[in-house]
Amino acid sequence: MKRHVFFTLIFLVIISAVSVCSAGPSAQRGDYAIREVVVPMTNSVVFHRPGKFAAWPANNGVWIWDGKEILVGFVYGDYKVKYGHDISGQHYTSLARSLDGGLTWGFEDPENFAGDDVEAKPSPGGINFAHPDFAMRGGGDKFFISYDRGRKWQGPYEFGEFGPPEGEFSQIMSRTDYIVNSADDCFIFTEARKSDKFGTNRAFCMRTTDGGKSFKWVSWIVPPTDPHSGIMSSTVRVTDKRVISTIRRIASKEEAWIDAYITEDNCQNWKLLSRVGEAGNWNGNPPALIMLADGRMLCVYGNRTDRKMYAAISNDHGATWPERITIRDDFRKDTEQDLGYPRVVQRGDGKVVAMYYWATDKLPQQHIAATIIDIGKTVVPVKNAKNVIVDGGKGVFCAWPANNGFWTWDNEMVVGFSKGTFKEKIGHNYVKNEQGGGAVLARSFDGGETWKTEDPDNFIGDGGETMSPPGGINFTHPDFTMRVGGDKFFISYDRGRKWQGPYEFGEFGLPEGELSQIVSRTDYIVNSADDCFIFTAVKKPGKTKTRTDRAFCMRTTDGGKSFKWVSWIVPPTDPYRGVMPQTVRYSKAKLVTTVRRRWGKGNSCSCWIDSYVSNDNGKSWSFLSKVGDTGQWNGNPPALTQMTDGRLCCIYGNRSRNQMIARFSSDEGAMWGPEIVLRNDFQVDKFGDNDLGYPRVAQRPDGKLIAIYYWATKEHPEQHIAATIWKQDR
Repeated sequence: MKRHVFFTLIFLVIISAVSVCSAGPSAQRGDYAIREVVVPMTNSVVFHRPGKFAAWPANNGVWIWDGKEILVGFVYGDYKVKYGHDISGQHYTSLARSLDGGLTWGFEDPENFAGDDVEAKPSPGGINFAHPDFAMRGGGDKFFISYDRGRKWQGPYEFGEFGPPEGEFSQIMSRTDYIVNSADDCFIFTEARKSDKFGTNRAFCMRTTDGGKSFKWVSWIVPPTDPHSGIMSSTVRVTDKRVISTIRRIASKEEAWIDAYITEDNCQNWKLLSRVGEAGNWNGNPPALIMLADGRMLCVYGNRTDRKMYAAISNDHGATWPERITIRDDFRKDTEQDLGYPRVVQRGDGKVVAMYYWATDKLPQQHIAATIIDIGKTVVPVKNAKNVIVDGGKGVFCAWPANNGFWTWDNEMVVGFSKGTFKEKIGHNYVKNEQGGGAVLARSFDGGETWKTEDPDNFIGDGGETMSPPGGINFTHPDFTMRVGGDKFFISYDRGRKWQGPYEFGEFGLPEGELSQIVSRTDYIVNSADDCFIFTAVKKPGKTKTRTDRAFCMRTTDGGKSFKWVSWIVPPTDPYRGVMPQTVRYSKAKLVTTVRRRWGKGNSCSCWIDSYVSNDNGKSWSFLSKVGDTGQWNGNPPALTQMTDGRLCCIYGNRSRNQMIARFSSDEGAMWGPEIVLRNDFQVDKFGDNDLGYPRVAQRPDGKLIAIYYWATKEHPEQHIAATIWKQDR
């Protein structure tokens, strides 16, 4: 039995509050660079008592209910400075509870819990894993359960004969890591090792489908054939089939790190996905992984060489971890680096709470600490921006500049978009041609400050008969514009007031295959009077085949008399959609383009922007970098421009976060700086549709940037064309 039960409030200790994110020094992890990100953070003390050593939340567990009630387990004992852990005497396994999202904490020491030397019994079955107040604490070859948020516990129960493969790995070394599938069904992620042989641990997965009556072996995560220890998993479910687990890896006492593993078949088979970060010497540190509400992943871990707590962020379901937050760097410097073992949760308000053990100069004994991270502010709000409405109003729906085009002559600008009647419904709130109708243009003479809408004759949507390519086009005419859509194009020599066309591209030599329907948007680069690149895409024919789009490049060298296939940008063999490129020229030979990507279906899809490079003037292309995520609801296309100082600016909408975002690259697209939030005041309709974005972008003569997109706000709930004008310094 435990010897005491008491409750104490431990007050908030505020350490830091940083208002914005910033790019910092880079360190290589694999073939990409890590960008240090600064976010607002608040530190608190979870458990500290004079003369006591407290540690190891990762060994014990964390649970959250109602978005703010947090329960975390840890071990404490007498503090005694010695080699290794400064703990001596009796060890006690206890809990701390916060009812305010991690600001203040109370100590709890429940009866019949881990460490009470209660004899383990066979698992009874009948466990309701889906109970709203359920908690399970694993340890070694046994576990405890609770149905009242950890105030009372049942157990310990044995996992029983779950059928691990025969071999030397017979000693189970569980920590708390599980995924509830249903009331009767639960995955347990744990590890086995050779009996009493430290460093032989290998992670595996088992499962119960009968409410805990029996447990069955499923798969190795890190198999016995792997040369390095794989221990203390932290696992999240991404889809009904995809699960990602982060694992503590140890090669030696001086080399430890965190790896991510993935299964695409609901835990039947696993493979290495990525290296998350370095955990340092002294046997390193375990990970704490969560999937954030916005779809990103966050992994917290300690680096004992650096004496720091880190959080790595992935925007692509664990494939890369390019952003890193330093959570704490004030660990005392004159002792062994005994720190870390984190747990992490996300509160209902979106903030993240990381719990770990720590020691500082002011609190030199190891204690349990927490850091509350305002993770939603890992992007930089734009400074000194002006937002204007280009077109739209009551009863009017306007959208999709990316489908139409944007042309500039100093401060004279023309942007294309679609205009119709606003009708609130599932999907786009657009009814074509009941008001305004079809494709129109808006013109500004003052760099986008004010606009007037035009509806020129013989333009796209007017039903003109398509003609053969005319030839004789002067692409370098000072007032030339070209509008590309589908398998046809229009041209103008008076800045879009009058148009010629529509013209077809003709037989340009598309490679044989299923991808035969052209789905062009306006993206071209003029090489000379007779010579022009067209960047577009093809897909399988049919309205429902949109995810088959693949981007390519074609060219005319005879003034538009004929067009010739040049190259795939995203080839048919690529498994993901690649459409709506936006391209710039860096040199005679070098081209950089950004492409809209998509994987998956429905609300489980992932959408993002990739960049590609050609170093042989469009003859071949290779992947360059991932620019950013565009969220669900089919994502968003990119808008790309090269600034006068050489930087690239890419604009895109993120429909999961309801934001318009800008990112900048100073190395021709190889890496991208922090996300700059241009707008975050989007108002969804009553159906919750995230219908926004499709931007275009240009730089004005005064150096300011102008991004044009479609948007809706509380004050202007109809989708309208908006522009953001701002100066982006380095």
